[in-house]
Amino acid sequence: MREAISRILDTNFPHQGDLRYSLRTAIFIGLFVSLFLLAYQPFGVGDYHGSYRLLRIAGYGLPCMLPTLLQGFAKKYLISVFHMAGKWKTKHELLLLLPMLMLVGLFNSLYTTLAFDYGLTLEGVLRMQVYTLLVGLFPSSAIVGFELAREVMANRALAQNMNDMFKKSSEIGAGDKAVSRQIELRSESGVECMCLDPDTLCFIKAEGNYVEVTHCKLGGKAESNLLRLPLKEAGRKLSEQGLVLPRCHRSYLVNTARICRAEGNAQGLTLHLDRDNLTIPVSRSFVSEFR
Repeated sequence: MREAISRILDTNFPHQGDLRYSLRTAIFIGLFVSLFLLAYQPFGVGDYHGSYRLLRIAGYGLPCMLPTLLQGFAKKYLISVFHMAGKWKTKHELLLLLPMLMLVGLFNSLYTTLAFDYGLTLEGVLRMQVYTLLVGLFPSSAIVGFELAREVMANRALAQNMNDMFKKSSEIGAGDKAVSRQIELRSESGVECMCLDPDTLCFIKAEGNYVEVTHCKLGGKAESNLLRLPLKEAGRKLSEQGLVLPRCHRSYLVNTARICRAEGNAQGLTLHLDRDNLTIPVSRSFVSEFR
């Protein structure tokens, strides 16, 4: 059980600095708080009998929305400053809930003072912090779990569709066109030249102003070589010689003949190659390249 929890906490969280996700979360939390307080009227909320009673009670949803949006901006800032793109974990997402809920408690205290004419006291603020944690911690944590599970299911479904495409392509003999065994890839200057074998070529990865060409013979170890050439230009030069490598990621071109399966999980999509247990990432925006 402890290992399972630890594995979940160390899982990459899918929405890294996505402000649309923060907006959806803010709306959900605001509605949840409003409906919860209207239905149960806990913590003495039901004792108020002034004008616009239900509207004022439902209004607690508003001070819950703004801190949630601020959390989205804070997350985007943290990811950018600390270079955590692709490294933002579920535990980071959960930890960020605590200051967000504390801010919600403070906003709720100010709302209580304005909407119900209660005095703003330290005791009242601390009490509101407790109430906010009791009401908000569960739905906030549930949203994190829901988003994580939804990402897993979406990536698994997409991986299954990709596997079906690969299987269909294999059955109809897609990509079996004869390709010259002498594929040349020259650097921008034209001085350096690399000879490639389509049967052993696995993928090409962008590395700054270079490309890293990875190839591997069946049963052998993968080897990589650098060539000064932009990734887009490398793809164009290979295509002119009859070897089309689709882009599966902004930094990768892959030899589809070497793909054995696709896998989807919370981290995203991954292609597994049939050589030396090689794996490379897939961006959803490039899945259409395989159709």
